Amino acid sequence: MKISYSVLIGTILADPYHKCLDKKDIPVGDGRVKPGPIPNGSVECKGAVCQVKCDDAYHFYGGHRKTKCRKMGNSFGWTTRLSECKTCGELKIDETDIKKTCFLRNWGGTNKKFCKLQCPGNMKTAPAIKPINKKKTFAVCRCVTWPKDQADKDGKCHWRIGNKIIDDKKFPDDYMENLYCSERNKPKDKEDQKSVDKIEIPKDVPKHRIPPGLRCQNNGDRIVGGVSAIAHSWPWIINLTFGGYVCGGTIIDDKTVITAAHCCDGFHKRPHLVKGVIGDHHYDIKEFGEKEYKASAVIPHPDYSRRTIANDICVVKFAEMELNSAPNAERACLPPAGWTPPDGQRCWSAGWGIMSNGRPAETLQEVDLEIISDERCEKTKNSGYLVEGAMMCAGWLEGGKDGCQGDSGGPLICADDKNQPIISGVTSWGFGCGTKNSPGVWTKVSSYVDWIRSYMETQSRF
Repeated sequence: MKISYSVLIGTILADPYHKCLDKKDIPVGDGRVKPGPIPNGSVECKGAVCQVKCDDAYHFYGGHRKTKCRKMGNSFGWTTRLSECKTCGELKIDETDIKKTCFLRNWGGTNKKFCKLQCPGNMKTAPAIKPINKKKTFAVCRCVTWPKDQADKDGKCHWRIGNKIIDDKKFPDDYMENLYCSERNKPKDKEDQKSVDKIEIPKDVPKHRIPPGLRCQNNGDRIVGGVSAIAHSWPWIINLTFGGYVCGGTIIDDKTVITAAHCCDGFHKRPHLVKGVIGDHHYDIKEFGEKEYKASAVIPHPDYSRRTIANDICVVKFAEMELNSAPNAERACLPPAGWTPPDGQRCWSAGWGIMSNGRPAETLQEVDLEIISDERCEKTKNSGYLVEGAMMCAGWLEGGKDGCQGDSGGPLICADDKNQPIISGVTSWGFGCGTKNSPGVWTKVSSYVDWIRSYMETQSRF
């Protein structure tokens, strides 16, 4: 372990910061402390400023990267408390099943430790890593310091895939030791399967399916607690793959699909890596009417924020999908601008993501969800994270039913009084899946209708 304290000066006594270092009575209250040697990094001073530099594979933890020596009353003191340098524990991946390749890469001005994870074999034929449904992914060791309410506080950095912590057993859905490629983790018999699939669902919530026959009348992070959809009862849903990552989407015209911006992130310059399958039901079996298309353009919302997940919506353009002749594919209706489904209305979501048993679905799963008003949702665990106008909540406060990983970007469908399927939300984020007092959060589509229409079929640029 390296402990270092460097001074970058020609003449020590000439530097202003030395006035603080020489004083024995430096103020230490209010977070002002004397910089000094730190493990796994160094403190370098020049002029009036001292700053922390962490060794390779270490990251800033707590405090600030820089502090300044300045006069405080009749003495001198430091303006802020300097950070420490921390790293992660061991990345415990089953390397008999998953190929792990680790390396250093400059990210955010320092060299972080990355590990590429993928299933062995040819990328075209190798299975996806379960339950995250990616053929390859990157885990990075880093500390989160901002925003403060989300900062790491347990004395170490964490291994993360995206914004998900994978080295903490408190998050079993994402825990690193639960990742696998092979089928060895399947339950051994039917009794085991029953115990895995068992999940508490509120007794007073019936298992309503999406109403049959919904159809537009003009020409204009897993499903948990759900049931297998009736085959092709969701003709507007499209199965999207972004490289090796699986998301859902909603068809809104013959060339236009809407999904989540966090699915599209990084693919706006690589639309050829995005594919969509219409008429899909059984994930691994090609069915009658099922067709695959390559995207021609990927357009995330320009104000999408990776930090707050606000404006989590994206338009994906395809060549003609020939909906008029497709037996199992149709479009959903956009909502009126600014429309909000009433509190308590029952709507539905669907996807091929992770189910109650922790595995991705083989067939499309659907779940019924209750619209939860902003006022009610602000009293749940989601409080403080909702962006008014950009997000909406749907689920059950009792827990047990939700969307999850692999369902991202998929639709939240509400039926209107004309029996039309209204795309009211885009599956966005949540704390866990089906967690009590933490309903799922969807992008509120009605806030983006004008933006979506600007990229629809009538526009010639795509």
